[in-house]
Amino acid sequence: MVMLLGLVFGPILVSIVQEPMKRMKNGRRLQKLVWVLIVVLSLVFLMARSTSGYLMVALLGLFTVLFAPRSTRKWLFITGAASLAVVISAYFFVPAIHDIFEKWLFAKQGTDNRLGGAIGLLQTFIHHPFFGVGFGNEGNFIEQFLPGWSKSNSEYINFYSKTAYPVLNDFLGWLARFGAIVVVSAIWLLGGLIVRSVNVYRQLVQSDKPEQIEYRIVIRAFFVMVPLTLMVAMITQINAFSWPMLLMYFFYWRVIHLAEDNVSKSA
Repeated sequence: MVMLLGLVFGPILVSIVQEPMKRMKNGRRLQKLVWVLIVVLSLVFLMARSTSGYLMVALLGLFTVLFAPRSTRKWLFITGAASLAVVISAYFFVPAIHDIFEKWLFAKQGTDNRLGGAIGLLQTFIHHPFFGVGFGNEGNFIEQFLPGWSKSNSEYINFYSKTAYPVLNDFLGWLARFGAIVVVSAIWLLGGLIVRSVNVYRQLVQSDKPEQIEYRIVIRAFFVMVPLTLMVAMITQINAFSWPMLLMYFFYWRVIHLAEDNVSKSA
């Protein structure tokens, strides 16, 4: 749920609050609503009490500051720094908050499995670098290359040793499953789409027409979603090939194509 909300809806919300809305009808109201949704979404991530939730809050906050206009970047940075200071102070001085962090973050189980599984996936890719081992076949290979020190934990003993070892790192999972040829080809296609989006975005920046503002918001959301997906995929499992993720990438591809047509007609 954290991955779905953060990667599918998070970039759009972050992009809307970064767009000046003076020329757009009801733009200010929309931004106020989106800020409320961002706060609610952040609370959902925190209430999930998972590493993925904390990670998503941190990354979306980072992208909100980095992609924000210069006029708002300063107060966003100050607000973020103040919030971080409050959280750190609460951890040290509020027993209830301290217990939450100790129980749900610092005492998190499964670290050995994530690191060991990542090593197993990397070894699988090294031994089958070009075409991988195929989707669904990676579990046995991970088990084969799994370090011995990562097997002495309850999660492995009670679950993973009795079933197929899961992919806990999506990026290495792509390499192990599909090999370098497929992954590099996908990155090359994605890179071409990024170049197209950058070129059309530069032209959209010069316009204040409502339609082009909407294109600008969506393309900037694409700029957030791509690095966000890659960063999270290098840390944990995000199920990037689920239908909501693929649907969003198709949506961005289509909007970029429409924006190129719109810019060409305007020129």
